[in-house]
Amino acid sequence: MKRSATIYLRASEVRRRVLYSVPNLYLLETVNQFPKRIHLGPRRIVWSLSDVLKWMQSKVDARTVGATRPKVVVGPEDRFIGRKEIRILVPYSVAHLRLLERAGNFPGRIRLGANRAAWLEREVRDWMEAHESRSRKESGDGVT
Repeated sequence: MKRSATIYLRASEVRRRVLYSVPNLYLLETVNQFPKRIHLGPRRIVWSLSDVLKWMQSKVDARTVGATRPKVVVGPEDRFIGRKEIRILVPYSVAHLRLLERAGNFPGRIRLGANRAAWLEREVRDWMEAHESRSRKESGDGVT
């Protein structure tokens, strides 16, 4: 039986996906709140993609706001985005987004830690597409 190859992520890729700096990742790892890193050599440290995805999935499953939506399965292309990036993508204030989340009209934020929240980029982009197409239909700009 053929074993599947493990995919490894460098620190920069893990940082991009989960919004934590490398020192914070090491700190979380020491208190068992993030997957263990793998030492491939004296100066080569990586994480297993599957371990990082499991951690991300646990964070998505634990969210309380927006949890009534269909269950989201985190895939290899997914990543979390923070406040700065959400402000670039969506022209609403964080306070307004919070109101939309509570009303069930925007993807729920994901608690990454005591003082850190993020959104799943795929959900935000799907919301943007749906919001844009709904706006076109309401304004009559849809292509017929």
